[in-house]
Amino acid sequence: MDSGSSCKVIYEHYFLKLKPSIRSLRVDSKTPLVSFSGEYSWPLGEVPLEITIGDGLLIVTKTLNFVIVRSDLPHDMLLGRTAMKQMGIVQRIASEARQADKEDILICVDAEEKIVAHTNVFAWTTAHMTGVPRTIMVGGEIFNIEHRVNESKHVEPVKQKKGSLALERNEAIHTQVEELTKANILREVKYQTWVSNPVITKKADG
Repeated sequence: MDSGSSCKVIYEHYFLKLKPSIRSLRVDSKTPLVSFSGEYSWPLGEVPLEITIGDGLLIVTKTLNFVIVRSDLPHDMLLGRTAMKQMGIVQRIASEARQADKEDILICVDAEEKIVAHTNVFAWTTAHMTGVPRTIMVGGEIFNIEHRVNESKHVEPVKQKKGSLALERNEAIHTQVEELTKANILREVKYQTWVSNPVITKKADG
């Protein structure tokens, strides 16, 4: 998600993976696109997609109009500030993206703003987290997004030796694990043969 963009973007490589019935909804774009660097370009078209975000009771479904862009970036889609407002992810935005001099230009430029997260969507504590969905729905079609590690059958797996941590880091890990366990995000694993050693890094704010 990109709060610095005022438009919704779907990249060409991902658009081409959608079902033909969804791709057939594409229409030509009548307005140029202004990128973050200030350059003008013409998108490959626009397509309406039904987007579902959330889990459990906190599910929001909206039909959003995406601009199709050709790029070698690894992203599939970007939701801009307007999409975040439509989906209810943010309640209000203090200053909107600055408008272009002409109304027939799509603006995707950065702007100073204050975003207030919706209390029913944003997780303020570990206990508020509802888990990570294994699938997403785009245009009425369900896509599996669960990550799996590719394994080569001809390569023998290697067990990592158990490592030790300094006292401060060990205590920090125990605190995090207890919070995630109480929130039912983590569960105990009895057979830990193939579990990697944790790597912990202190954030800039301590």
